[in-house]
Amino acid sequence: MPPPPPPPVSKVPHGALSFRETTGAVSSCTPIYDNDNDNDNDESSSHSRDEHNKHKKKRNRRRFIPILTRHVSFWGCFLPAAIMASVVSVGWFVHLQLHRRSKSRKSTYVKSRGDDTSVHCKQSSKAIQCEVVAPRISYEAFVRAVNDLSKYGDLPMHDACIHHKPDLVTCVVRPPMVSPRIYTIQVKKHNQGNFTWKLAKPPNKHAQTQSDHLKNKYDAYPMAKNEGEWRIRAAGKGGKGTHAFYESRSEPGGSVPARVATWGEARTAPDVMRHFAKAASK
Repeated sequence: MPPPPPPPVSKVPHGALSFRETTGAVSSCTPIYDNDNDNDNDESSSHSRDEHNKHKKKRNRRRFIPILTRHVSFWGCFLPAAIMASVVSVGWFVHLQLHRRSKSRKSTYVKSRGDDTSVHCKQSSKAIQCEVVAPRISYEAFVRAVNDLSKYGDLPMHDACIHHKPDLVTCVVRPPMVSPRIYTIQVKKHNQGNFTWKLAKPPNKHAQTQSDHLKNKYDAYPMAKNEGEWRIRAAGKGGKGTHAFYESRSEPGGSVPARVATWGEARTAPDVMRHFAKAASK
């Protein structure tokens, strides 16, 4: 059997591939990946992420810096001002306390109106000392006034007297040291003008109801000791005048500060001296 005839030869332009060569080349080729291009894409994506993160950090930093500077400027201005104000306030408080203490230690002279009676009061850490020079008041008259217990009930600081006894007078008073409180002072007479003041609660509520402002007032500061002493002698020309020395020593009890009690007595002592000088001159 004769072999088949060869296929017709087709003319292919010079430099071109035939169909068989083309299909064979395509069918025999294996997939090839462009690793360089992928690496470039990865690098570009990571670079873009880095740029995005940098931009985000910069944006957050721009947002945080004003807040930080605002807080820093606030505390940087406030703290020194607060420290300076506290130092100034403490220094001013110390100055006032020292000035008040030095002022309280100074002697004060009180001139009575209408006569030449003078009252000289001095405050120390433990006592209130007052001195009366009355050239027109006799020694006997001043002693009678001091020993007359009814004169204590007429003191200007008293609000109401509850009862009198031969050697005892109980009064409810409002000393200037603590005005809302009600005090009961028992003035007990001894020999030459010596006496003891004891602060306690009012004896009973029936005694309180004698005055409207004494109702429902049951709280009073206790006093551990409140002692007074008169020392009276004749003075002046021919012994016609009087020199009286008054000293009051207090030890408050309970919750009464010592400085409050001392301050209160320092204010009442000149009134006491004027009162007895006026009573003796009658």
